Amino acid sequence: MAGGGGAVEPEPIFDATGLTVVGSAGAALCRLSGDGRYLLVSVKNGATNEIGKTEVRVSTDDSSYELRVRTPSLAAGASGELMFDRGPLVGFVPTWKFTVVIDPDHQHNGPFSEVKGECSDLRSRAQAGMVPLAAAYNQTSGLWDKDDWWTSANQLETVIDYSRQTGDSKYYDEIDNTFVKNSAQNFDKWGYYDDDGWFAMAWIKAYELTHQPKYLAMAKTIFQRMAGGWDTKCGGGIYWASAKAGTDGLKNKNAIPNSLFLQVAARLHLLTPGDTGPGSFLDWAKREWAWFKASGMINADKQIVDGLNNLTDCKATGPIFTYNQGTLVGGLVDLADATDDAAVLAEANAIAQATIKKMADANGVLKEAPCGGDICTQFKGVFMRNLAYLNQKHPLPAYQAYMRKQSDVLWGSNKNAQNQFGYEWHLPFDKTTASRQVVEKLAAQTGVADVALPLSPESREALANLPVEEVAASWRDDEEEFHQLRQPYLLYE
Repeated sequence: MAGGGGAVEPEPIFDATGLTVVGSAGAALCRLSGDGRYLLVSVKNGATNEIGKTEVRVSTDDSSYELRVRTPSLAAGASGELMFDRGPLVGFVPTWKFTVVIDPDHQHNGPFSEVKGECSDLRSRAQAGMVPLAAAYNQTSGLWDKDDWWTSANQLETVIDYSRQTGDSKYYDEIDNTFVKNSAQNFDKWGYYDDDGWFAMAWIKAYELTHQPKYLAMAKTIFQRMAGGWDTKCGGGIYWASAKAGTDGLKNKNAIPNSLFLQVAARLHLLTPGDTGPGSFLDWAKREWAWFKASGMINADKQIVDGLNNLTDCKATGPIFTYNQGTLVGGLVDLADATDDAAVLAEANAIAQATIKKMADANGVLKEAPCGGDICTQFKGVFMRNLAYLNQKHPLPAYQAYMRKQSDVLWGSNKNAQNQFGYEWHLPFDKTTASRQVVEKLAAQTGVADVALPLSPESREALANLPVEEVAASWRDDEEEFHQLRQPYLLYE
């Protein structure tokens, strides 16, 4: 390079015609990194001499999306693997068709032959499952199956997760309609704190999807009501229900309202700049976790016992349910992010892995404990939703494989011709309800989405000037931090 800031000298021209893309065209060219984020492209030097660094382009067919990566210098006969971040490449398409070409600008004795590839995604499963779920929605009540309450909160969360993971805005109206039709009492219909927790999480996610402040404000209002259920009996923790619930009110303390209380507190902390000190969301999350882990409800096998026997002996007792496992995992993921505490994350992983190993049939399909009736039909889906969240934040290939297996079993064994789903995933379809459909939706989506990771700085730059409707990941600048939404490029396998 010449002194005084002169131009960089061009690289010497060389013959790169010995380079080839390794692998067959079509679906065989769809090789992804373990976390699903990168397309892997191998090139080989078939010449008898070394070939210098050469540009390789991957472009999405029938669009302007493309990325370019340079090979290393390759000795004769050597191969190299290139990684292409799929964020700015995929867009909102059910099947990603792409083209790989070496030396696209013909700098090194091109042109080279193009190689066509294709990655098929699983979004069609999620889309198909949404149809019967949407049919169960009642516009008048703003709930599913006309007037289901806590189950509707989970159905709402399913709609939000689907919208965020697929980029499909078709069901946005259901989200706001549910809010408008049911917000008069701040979602306190029956006085149960676990109901509060389900709705608080749904409105947190609605805020993360739409950035409408009213949803976040409602979640905070609900949280303060939940915090009112804390007292010193059994050393702390919140009750299952308030006095409003009648004979159930102030009667017992169990796992699910406390796990939800932890999850809501930790997530609200992450969404609230300057949240510190006594009485903060973070303070409540830490207090809840300190109490929960000392309560005896986490047994030696890392399984969550359903509750405490009474308010005097305070002994952990009851069955092991998948939704208790999953909800605590989700809360610990957010607490680990809030505190940067590796021990908290390790506990989340231990509980998730215990569920995978101990709550399954002989073929590794997730099973629920005997429960009695339809009340438990959503439980397995809650675990899957939170396992996906753990895998999003801290991915493990084993989780991704497990989630895909559950989705495949559901799709292959447990649905009818109308894409309605039954209760036991490993058994044939029995009957349909909105709750059953949510179980499939939650599980199928986790199998579809697999993992969500932040975009690289290069991807951010590539996305900066694209029209918003075409961007493969949506961003918003808020308090000098990026808030990423899960988007379709994560769906490809």
